[in-house]
Amino acid sequence: MDIEKDLILLNDEINKNANGHLSLNSRVQLMRKINSSNIINKIYYTCAIKIVQMNVSVFENDIFNDILLKSKDFLYNNKYSKSYFGEIYDKYKNFLNNFDAIGWILLSLCKNIETDVSFIWDMDDYTDDDVYDFEVWTPDFLAEIIFSGGSPFVNNDINSVEERKKYWLWYIQMVRGILKNPDVEYLILPSYEKREHLISIPFRHQLHLVSANGRISFDDIENIILSQIPDEIKWNYINVEFVSCTSSMLNVFSSTGEKIRIRHMNVVDICREFRLKRKEMYMQYPKEGAWFSLKMVIEKNYSYKLEFNYDNFNEIPAYFQELDWIFNFYCKFPRSKEYTPEWLRKIIGNKGKYLED
Repeated sequence: MDIEKDLILLNDEINKNANGHLSLNSRVQLMRKINSSNIINKIYYTCAIKIVQMNVSVFENDIFNDILLKSKDFLYNNKYSKSYFGEIYDKYKNFLNNFDAIGWILLSLCKNIETDVSFIWDMDDYTDDDVYDFEVWTPDFLAEIIFSGGSPFVNNDINSVEERKKYWLWYIQMVRGILKNPDVEYLILPSYEKREHLISIPFRHQLHLVSANGRISFDDIENIILSQIPDEIKWNYINVEFVSCTSSMLNVFSSTGEKIRIRHMNVVDICREFRLKRKEMYMQYPKEGAWFSLKMVIEKNYSYKLEFNYDNFNEIPAYFQELDWIFNFYCKFPRSKEYTPEWLRKIIGNKGKYLED
C-alpha cells in the first residue's frame, strides 16, 4: 500500500492550517485509501494509547483499563467478537459519558470496532468534525481535543495550536508506522497492575440499631415470610436474600435448598419494608451509607440473624452490578469517604460528592 504521497500532503495541510488541525475530510479520504477496518481501528486504538500515556493516573481505573486490554486483544490477538464491543458500549455508555472526552474516546473505539468503522464508509458529505454530534466523533479527533486542551473550532490560543499541530504531525508518523508493521503495536499500553487498596472501614453504628435491644426490628418482615411457607415444607432454617439498587430482588429458600414461592403482593410488601428499614437506618447515621443487600437467616425457634452488605461488590449479584445503577444508588444514599470502599470511590470519581466526615 503506497500512500506516502498522501501522507506528505497531509503533513503540509497540518503546517498550513491556522489552527494546526487536520480536517475530517482529509482523514476520511486517507482511511478510505487504507481500506482496512482492522488497520483503521489500530490507528484509533493507538490514538487512545497516546492519551493514556499522558494521563496514566486517570486510566488506572479498572473499567478504562479493561476496555483497552480487550481492544488490544481483539485487534492484535484475534480475541472476542465485534458484537462484544457493542455490549461494552451499551453497558458503560452512561458511565463513560460522565468523563467527557476521555470517556468518549473509549466509547468511540468500541463503536468503531463493533461497526467496522462504518462512519468512515457511510459518510456522503464529509466536511469537518464540528458539524457532527460528539457521539460520532472518532478517536483521532477526540485525542486531538485532549492533547491540545480544547476543540480546534473554539477559542484557540497559540499554545493550543502548537500542541494540536504537534499531535497531528505525530499522527502522520504513527499512521506511517502502523502501515509498515500492522501486526506490531505502535505504542504499548502502560502496564497497570490492579491494586486492591485495603481501606479499613470503621464500625457502623447502624448495626446497633438492629441488635437485640435495638430500636429497629425486622420482626414484621419475618412474620410475613413465615406466613408464606407451606406446611408441607420441612425446614430447620430459612434463608432470605434481598438486593435493592435501582430495582429489587427477593429470594427465599428452605434449609433443604428448596425455593419458597411467595405471593406477588407479599413480595411487594416485604421489599417495601426492607427498603423502609434501610432508609430508617441510614437516616440515623447517614455518613455510614446504606446497604446494597442483606441476608436474613430465620431459625426454627423463630429467632433470626441479619447480615448487611455495605461494601462488597462481589456480593452484589451480577444483574445488579450496573455501574449507573450503583452510582444512582450512591447519589440517593451518599456516605462519607471513610465509609466508602475503593471500588465505589472509582465509580463515584469526580461526579459524586461525599458527605463531610
